[in-house]
Amino acid sequence: MPKNTDAHELHRAVLEAQLDGLLYLDSGGFIRYANAAAGLLLDSSAADLVGTTFEYPLHNTERTELEITLKDQEKRILEARVSGSENGLEGHVLVQLRDISDLRQSNLIHHTFYDHLTDLPNRMLFKDRLKLELFHSQRSRKLVAVVVLNINRFKSINEALGYTLGDRILQLVASRLRETFRRSDTVARIGSDEFGLVLPGLNKAEDCSRLASKIITAFEEVCTVDRHELYLSVCLGIALHPDDGTTVDTLLKNAGTALDRARQQGRNTFQLYSEANQTLAYERVELERQLCKAMDNEEFEVYYQPQISLVDHRILGGEALLRWNSIGSGLVPAYHFITLAEETGLIQPIGDWVVRTVCRQIALWEKLTDRPFCITVNISPLQFSRDGFVDNLIALIKECGLDTSHLGLEITEHLLMKDVSVAVRDLRRLKELGISISIDDFGTGYSSLSYLRKFPIDVLKIDQSFVREVTVNQNDAEIASAIVTMAKALNLTVIAEGVESREQLEFFQRLGCDGVQGYLFSRAIPVTEFSTFLTDPNIFAAKAC
Repeated sequence: MPKNTDAHELHRAVLEAQLDGLLYLDSGGFIRYANAAAGLLLDSSAADLVGTTFEYPLHNTERTELEITLKDQEKRILEARVSGSENGLEGHVLVQLRDISDLRQSNLIHHTFYDHLTDLPNRMLFKDRLKLELFHSQRSRKLVAVVVLNINRFKSINEALGYTLGDRILQLVASRLRETFRRSDTVARIGSDEFGLVLPGLNKAEDCSRLASKIITAFEEVCTVDRHELYLSVCLGIALHPDDGTTVDTLLKNAGTALDRARQQGRNTFQLYSEANQTLAYERVELERQLCKAMDNEEFEVYYQPQISLVDHRILGGEALLRWNSIGSGLVPAYHFITLAEETGLIQPIGDWVVRTVCRQIALWEKLTDRPFCITVNISPLQFSRDGFVDNLIALIKECGLDTSHLGLEITEHLLMKDVSVAVRDLRRLKELGISISIDDFGTGYSSLSYLRKFPIDVLKIDQSFVREVTVNQNDAEIASAIVTMAKALNLTVIAEGVESREQLEFFQRLGCDGVQGYLFSRAIPVTEFSTFLTDPNIFAAKAC
């Protein structure tokens, strides 16, 4: 570094005054100049640095982070920026050093305690803040509400529309929750599709209902995400300190128990924790234990519910429905254990057992009657999406030697939308074999005319939620009418589920519906009783007329 002119002295003074460290390296990597700040940053003196080599790797014109070990073994993170020398000497570089240890530490703390997608506190920070609020509430004598929130059907949305859009939905939910509550409240993401809230300073338990309604209202408006219009809904579980627990883990557990109860009741619902909920949670764990043993204990049985033609009033066939006669709990309703089987993955072996049982039974019925009939089996998304499902079904059909026109599969709208190209391919293979394909619970999912044209479907089953009040609710009547009209335009068969009254039957007869199924004709019955129905096709003629 030149020294002999006033300009050079001024230049040196300016360099020495810099807070950033400055090093001037020659082509061999030797330090020819170091200012005082560089000496401090490198745990040395400027004079001792001159003449030594700079032992840390540098990348020309790029930002480099260097980890320096000081004499006392403390670590320091330096940012190094490299540029060519001002006087143009070839191979000479100027290195600017800046201590970013505090910034790195701050970023590390943020990454440790905040969710990277939503920038909300994560589960760790949520529990820490809850612990602090519990301490404060002991002095203020105020209640603290712990809320666990779950997005309904988020997994289905994720699988149908993609994980990128799923991430955008999570960000939108986080934003709406932040906008809904005070800065003193904690809103956190504590699971993949679960959010937690700590709401301190409540005066009475009744305040929770108001807060829960406030949350649900925040999601009543349509959400537009990347040009998709979605109606999101949530379920909430709420536990109160000190009534429902005095520790962080107990309150979280009890709020989770309340959330499970809210999920069972439907969308946009909330539940406060109670001892009764806790009892239900224990019962659920026990039911899961029994379910795991049910296959080995041969506790399952297939019942059949008849489907009746509204054209000739004969029996069309029936729907195979699983029944569980538990050794420990007696007859368990399907809506209790089917969801549990899906959540635990047991639905796959149970579903396979049902398909095998039905196929073997169809082969027996073929020997009893030569009249046409079709027995439909519900297929879960886990079964259908599993590799080899179609091939295994084909092998089973060959093994039983049954006529494939006697077998039908019932699938849901959501299943079709998980992977459209794969679903179309597999359904076409099944259709080519002569297997009938029904869409179950039609009207509760996407209900799109475009996808009905795309998939090789034979039957639409109108969901019983529309059938139930079709004679007293104009909206349900119009929906049912629209479904029948659309199905007829596409040359599809329509069956109304859950027909329980003569008035409902006459309504669907007027619409030109092809068939019905429901308690008006028969509940689901054991195989021996259904065999009698199947061999006497006119058994329901009087009721259907």
